[in-house]
Amino acid sequence: MSRLLKTEIKKAFRSPWFLSAVLIGLACALWEFRDVATAFYRPGGWYFGYRRCMENGVLWPDPEQTTLYNSWIGMSYSTAHEVFYRIFPLLALLPCGHSLSEEINGGYMKAVVPLVGRRKYFLSKLLSAFLAGGAAVSIPLLMSLALTATVVPGLKPLPYVGYDAISSGDVFSACYYTRPLLYSLLFIGVDFVFGGLFACLALPVALRSEKRVAALAAPYIFLLLADAARGFLYNLSYLEISPISLLSASRSGASRLWVYGAWLAVLVIADLALGLWKGEKRDIV
Repeated sequence: MSRLLKTEIKKAFRSPWFLSAVLIGLACALWEFRDVATAFYRPGGWYFGYRRCMENGVLWPDPEQTTLYNSWIGMSYSTAHEVFYRIFPLLALLPCGHSLSEEINGGYMKAVVPLVGRRKYFLSKLLSAFLAGGAAVSIPLLMSLALTATVVPGLKPLPYVGYDAISSGDVFSACYYTRPLLYSLLFIGVDFVFGGLFACLALPVALRSEKRVAALAAPYIFLLLADAARGFLYNLSYLEISPISLLSASRSGASRLWVYGAWLAVLVIADLALGLWKGEKRDIV
C-alpha cells in the first residue's frame, strides 16, 4: 500500500495537469497582487498615507483599515478573488480528473488491480487525488498571502471597521481580530481539505462514464448548481451554504461551523460510498 500510494502521489504531482492548475491559480494570485501593489504605491495611495502617519507617530487614518489580512486573494472582494473561487473546483479537479478516467477506463487498472487488490488501488487513487487537489488550490493562496505581505503591512484589523464584515459568532471570528495570520492560515487549510474532497469526486464519475471530460465537468457542474441554489436558500436561512462561497475567508460571516461540517460529511460520503465502495465492486475484466 505504501509503495503504491507513493507511486500514485508522484504521478499526481508530476502531472502536467497539476502544473496547469497551479499556474492558473498563481496567475489569479499575481493578478490580485498587481492590483494591490498598484493601489498601495500610487500617488496619494496607502503607502504615502501610512508613511506620513508613521513619521508623525499617529495611527493610520484609513477608513477601510487596509491590512495584509484583508488584501490577499482569500479575503479581498476583488475581481481576481471572484474568478479564483469561481474556478476553484475546476483547479482541484484538474490534477487527477483526466488521469483517473483514462486509467479506469483504459488498461492500466486491469493490470494493477490483480497485483495490489481493489481496495488498495482505489484508496490510493482517492488519497493521491485528495493531496494533489488540495495542493493545487492552496499553493496559490499561500503565494498570494506571502506576496501581499511584501507590500501591505500586517496590521491587526479593527473590530469597529465594517469593511471586513467579520462579527462575533462567525466562523473563526475569535482569531480574526486577535490572530489574523492564524485566521488566514485556517482558511487556507479549509480550502485545502475542500479542494481535496472536490478532486475525489472525479473517481465516482470516472467509474460510471467512459468520457474523460465527464470526470471534470460533472463534479464542477454539480458544485456550480449547489452554488446557484444558495440564492433561494439564503433567503430562508440567511446563512451562506454554497460549497464554493464557504471557501472564501471574506464570506465566513454569513455562515456557521455546522454548515462546513455538513458539506464535509456529504463530500466524504460521496467520495467513499460512490468512489471506493463502487470501485471495489467494479468488474475489471
